[in-house]
Parts: sequence; structure tokens; C-alpha cells
Amino acid sequence: MAKLPRLVTMLVLAALCAGPVSAAIVWHWSFLTESGTFVTTGVPADLASPQNLQIVSFSVTSSTLPSNVGALFVASQPDNGLLWDGTQITQFYRASGVFTNGSNFLNSGTDARYTLAVAPGIIGGLVDANEDDIVPFTTATVTPVLSQSVVEVPTLSTPAMAALVALLGAAGAFLMRRMS
Repeated sequence: MAKLPRLVTMLVLAALCAGPVSAAIVWHWSFLTESGTFVTTGVPADLASPQNLQIVSFSVTSSTLPSNVGALFVASQPDNGLLWDGTQITQFYRASGVFTNGSNFLNSGTDARYTLAVAPGIIGGLVDANEDDIVPFTTATVTPVLSQSVVEVPTLSTPAMAALVALLGAAGAFLMRRMS
């Protein structure tokens, strides 16, 4: 039994030291009746210089289509991202940069698709499965949310998560033995 507390201590230390905490940049987007957020790689300090930031999630908070609000949106072509010149977005892309005329995000339940692009200003639009406009392409606003309370998104690294799972398993096994 004395070995278990030592193992638990080692697992806790491993979880705390296993890797750096990652951060992300949250962006607010809006055009006409549509708005939401997306999250990119990077940290707020990266915005002081040119960056290539991958978009890792996309969400809708207000829409003409109520089914879009809170729905799961996926990249219609993988690896959407944006180029930042140190002061503004200069390009949205998808398919790892193969397509540089915008980033697309699909509601797989309804096939409604949002597009954000630079042409030359930032534009946004919402189309249906037939590519017909639901909300026509128009000027969009996209800005980073620089409030530290929402910008930094702490996560556990893979080794830290493994250590935490092992810790919880060991604690569960210890408690089961004590209860029987």
C-alpha cells in the first residue's frame, strides 16, 4: 500500500510538468444577420508580426437559420487558416493553402456553408447545399478578441492527459481496494 501514494505523487508531478500549456486566439466575425467566433492557433503576442494561423474551430452565435446557432461546423476542405500581416488579415485559405480564395465551414446537418474571404476587404457569406445565397456575400468584420479572459485557452498536453488518466485510474483502484 505504501507504493501507491508514491505512484500517485509521481503521476501528479508528471501531469504538472509533462508539457507546455497551449494557447489560442479567439476571433469574432460578423456580417449582416450572421455572427460567431472561430479559434486559431497561436498566442495573442503573435499578432504583433506576420503569421500563418490555422483555424481549429468555428461557431455561430447569431444566424438567419436558427439551426446554425450552436451547431457543429466542420471544414468543408481540411486545414482552413488565415494569413495575418501584423495588423490585419490578408488572406483566408483552405486545403492547407491549395485554395486561397476563402475558408469554408459546413453545417453537416443542413449543408449550409459559411465562407470568409479577402477580396480585397474581408467578406462573408452563407450559402445552401446548391450554392444559392442564404445571406449574400457582403463586407464582414473579423477581429481578434484580446480580452485575456477568453483568449488564452489552457489545455493539457498528451503526456499530461495520459498521466491524469493514470492518476484517476490508480486512485479508483486504491479506493476500490479500501472499500472491499
